[in-house]
Amino acid sequence: MASVFASTDMGWQGWSSGCQHNSLSGHAAYVGQKTRKVIAWTVLAKSCSFCKWWCQTHLEGDGDPPEHECVKNHNGTSGSMEPIAALQTYIDLYNNKQVKIGDVITDDDSSMKAKLK
Repeated sequence: MASVFASTDMGWQGWSSGCQHNSLSGHAAYVGQKTRKVIAWTVLAKSCSFCKWWCQTHLEGDGDPPEHECVKNHNGTSGSMEPIAALQTYIDLYNNKQVKIGDVITDDDSSMKAKLK
């Protein structure tokens, strides 16, 4: 199993200022230390535009939206997206690509450290 040193961070698609985390979607990436290229990434979304449209245009008794590629894959808060995305990407690298991240370099976030332990 290969061992890689990488850094990770997350970006959000919403406007915010200060410490607000209120975006509906975000993307996290692991970047290799030596290559400085993205080696893995994850996108998390709290909402699906098709599901939203369905709920707005149909009565409550019409049932669930029809079968579609729903992008919603996160139910927590926007602030919890970063540690969850980092952990999901780490697990995916380990299980599917047989890559072990030796050291993870990230911003100073206690929830990130707790999740990755």
